Amino acid sequence: MVMIPGTQTIAVYEMVEIRAIVGQEVSIAITVAPQTTEVPAGTVMGQITANKQYDPYDNAKSNGTETAKVILGEAVPASTEALVATAYIKGIFYEDKLQGLDAGALVDLFARAVDGIIII
Repeated sequence: MVMIPGTQTIAVYEMVEIRAIVGQEVSIAITVAPQTTEVPAGTVMGQITANKQYDPYDNAKSNGTETAKVILGEAVPASTEALVATAYIKGIFYEDKLQGLDAGALVDLFARAVDGIIII
């Protein structure tokens, strides 16, 4: 459930299962920077250095998001406000359910790929 800090629920989405083995993950709450479009569950996220908010990982940028930090655990709707969401720092995931995963992100996340499964 995505929430604006200190206010009410603004959206509830159907869960898209990105985890290959449930119960092996570690999640944290992150603040997602304002987005012009929905960010789907399973998106690899980096942390903006200037404001410590998270944005989709982009290896070509130089604002902090060029380093993959977490995998978004739930969809985040477009919003003009920063939103709090769940993200995974450890787990076993379906590779085809992850958005923005590349070789650089695998290195950043200390991950490995085995037969379509990503282990972080």
